[in-house]
Amino acid sequence: MVLPRKCRSVNNRCYSIPKLSLTKDGDGAQRSNSRRRKLADKLGPKWTVKELTRYYDSYYKNGKDWEKVADAVRNRSLEMVEALYTMNRAYLSLPRIATSAAALISMMADHYRNSA
Repeated sequence: MVLPRKCRSVNNRCYSIPKLSLTKDGDGAQRSNSRRRKLADKLGPKWTVKELTRYYDSYYKNGKDWEKVADAVRNRSLEMVEALYTMNRAYLSLPRIATSAAALISMMADHYRNSA
C-alpha cells in the first residue's frame, strides 16, 4: 500500500497521511468478526441456564480464579470459562449490586440467537 505524501511549503518537510477506511468492510471489521468467532468457538456447546447461574455465582465468589470457577460450573474447561468472561467482560466488571445472573443468561441467549 502506497501512502500519499504531503509537503509543507514553509520548511519543505514531508510526512505521510495514512488512508483510513470508514466502512465496515475494512480490515478492522474483519479482525473483530474473526476474534468474535474465535471466542464463540472457545465457548464450546451452548451454555445451559444452570451452568450460567453457577458461573455467575462462582465468578463473584472466587473472582478470576478460573480453576475454581470451572470446577463450580462442571463440564466446562478453563478455556471455556475464560472465553465467557472475555465475551461479557464489561458487564461482569460492574459491581455485583448492578448485575444479576438473569441478565447474564439473557445476554447469552441473545448471543446464541444472533449467531444462529
